[in-house]
Amino acid sequence: MKFPCFRSLIPGDCCRPATRILSALLLGAIASAAVLPAGVALAAEPASGGGEGGEGKGAAAADPFDDPLIQQVQQRHDKGVQGDKEAVISLVKDLEKWTKEKPNNYLLLAYLGSAYTMRSRDVFPGPSKLDFLKNGVKTMDAAVAAAPRDVAVRFIRGVNNYELPAFCNRRDSARSDFKILLTQVVGEGAPKLNTQTVQAIHYYAGLAYLQTKQKDDAKIIWQKGVALAPNSALAGKMQSQLAKLKS
Repeated sequence: MKFPCFRSLIPGDCCRPATRILSALLLGAIASAAVLPAGVALAAEPASGGGEGGEGKGAAAADPFDDPLIQQVQQRHDKGVQGDKEAVISLVKDLEKWTKEKPNNYLLLAYLGSAYTMRSRDVFPGPSKLDFLKNGVKTMDAAVAAAPRDVAVRFIRGVNNYELPAFCNRRDSARSDFKILLTQVVGEGAPKLNTQTVQAIHYYAGLAYLQTKQKDDAKIIWQKGVALAPNSALAGKMQSQLAKLKS
């Protein structure tokens, strides 16, 4: 799973248009699209608006990542992750068009925000670099605000925020997203998600809590995640994290 990731960045204010921050973003940042790992599918919530305007209210929820358009978006995001700048430019253009045509498809909006972060990676130092980063965060925030109960939309933002550098002040937001997601995927009224999806949420939730120095909470989250399917690949990742906590 690859998401926006910024490394070797200097501390400071994420919204300050300083040349040194912009240069650091260009030279040290690695931004990737918010794409799901193979085999992980998230189920949309009927009332979330993640599909076509929330049509079919009360009907069984369809997996939003089975949608042909979303699959196309993911494939093109993969090209952007691999460094294809033209693919990113084209994807941003199309997502801007599609989100206007499908204003209630908040998953597309979340992907647009992620694509903006890739544009931040690719453009030369200057105001536009920081603008793309800020617009990417703002766009994902808008998607979650419009569909707060949509697990897929919040999951994308949560991992993006987890990967952003500390100076962007988004780590508390990431932890908050995963705290909400952990309550959304269990109990009465929870969307029907496959085990891999729920484990992925636990894996990144633990990372988000660990990032904010809450080791005990991270440990509990990973233990619960492993218990869902102890022999899965994601369980192995969580077990590795748990082993690090003991060392």
